[in-house]
Amino acid sequence: MIDYNKPIKIKIDHDKLIYKNKYFCSINDKILKKFDKFYDGKYANNKFALYFCILYRYNLLDADNQQLAIKIDFKEDLTKYFNVDIELFGSAINRYFNNFCSLFYDLEHYFGSLGNFFKIIPKQGLYMANPPYDELLMENMAKHLIFALENSELPLGFIITIPIWDYDTQKKINHKCDIKYSDMGKYKSYELLKNTIFYHKHYIFCKNDFQYYKINEDRNISASNTYVFIIKNNKLEFDTQLFEKLLKKHNLNHYYS
Repeated sequence: MIDYNKPIKIKIDHDKLIYKNKYFCSINDKILKKFDKFYDGKYANNKFALYFCILYRYNLLDADNQQLAIKIDFKEDLTKYFNVDIELFGSAINRYFNNFCSLFYDLEHYFGSLGNFFKIIPKQGLYMANPPYDELLMENMAKHLIFALENSELPLGFIITIPIWDYDTQKKINHKCDIKYSDMGKYKSYELLKNTIFYHKHYIFCKNDFQYYKINEDRNISASNTYVFIIKNNKLEFDTQLFEKLLKKHNLNHYYS
């Protein structure tokens, strides 16, 4: 365990942070600027040690694709027009909003993390949820969001992205999205979101029409055919027409809804 109160020498070599000339993590200007922007400065003399540890932990998880984010300019408009300012699955690496939940609170709270999503019960507002694409995690996420809606008396809603993994929809969009599909069995997170009483609307995107931002490479990529779900209680006003205008503005062309 690194003691951040003691000086820790991290060598900076162009696009790498190096510890003890043995362990290294890649870092680019985008990530470095993001770290610098949100870091609270508590261990200012060892800020690069904190940067290193965050990157190293996520690298150990082989979390490359888990650092994919919704397009930044679209998030900007979600903040501007829908007052979205919290993402429920983020990291100090890929976050955009001022508030985010993440995996490593012990390190990431220095950058504004609220902690583990599953230990937080949203009460009010509109939130973004772009979880890692793991079926069990997504199923638990859906249950947790529905629980929050069931227990809130205030305006509350969620914009959620999950991959298109159910057989029926894959088959239906195959001619449009040109995908290889197979029957993977029950897709519980999809069923929970589609069948909840809080369901408002969902959209279907071919992967080439819904790109994700990969910050470590500073580029957009086509990663997955994607659902965007809106679930909310009756107290939250949601301008569906405006939301669809924003999708069109950012060339997020949905196949159908």
